[in-house]
Amino acid sequence: MALERFLAAARPTRCELVERDRYRRFVWVCFRADDRQINRGLVESGNAVDWEKSARAAMLS
Repeated sequence: MALERFLAAARPTRCELVERDRYRRFVWVCFRADDRQINRGLVESGNAVDWEKSARAAMLS
């Protein structure tokens, strides 16, 4: 799996609470031991979607 390979490159991982969204869900940003953002790495590799960016693009179309 892509996530397993990405995480295996630099362990351990850590997560930081960023905020609570409008639905009161917790929003976290997670990092590998080399400080690379896990969230961003998955989006860059095409294994996740940046929903905020996608929503803005859809509004502009």
